[in-house]
Amino acid sequence: MKGYPMTPEKLKDARGTLKMTQNQLSDYLGISERQYRRYETGHAEIIGPVQIIIDILLTRRIPKLRGGTPITVCRPFFYN
Repeated sequence: MKGYPMTPEKLKDARGTLKMTQNQLSDYLGISERQYRRYETGHAEIIGPVQIIIDILLTRRIPKLRGGTPITVCRPFFYN
């Protein structure tokens, strides 16, 4: 999986690329906005599932976890 482990700076850059607020992205990830802020400020380690979801949102591909070809997924609803 590329870009792992994800740093707080990479997470913030990813949010900017996705043009989402902290509230929008935390809601999409199913976590509290407070927890998301903790990830982005470096007060909590960014867990693997969050890293994988961010990667999928950025690349629209499900990363290879155990070999095989990555799967392309449709555009998320928040893309214009």
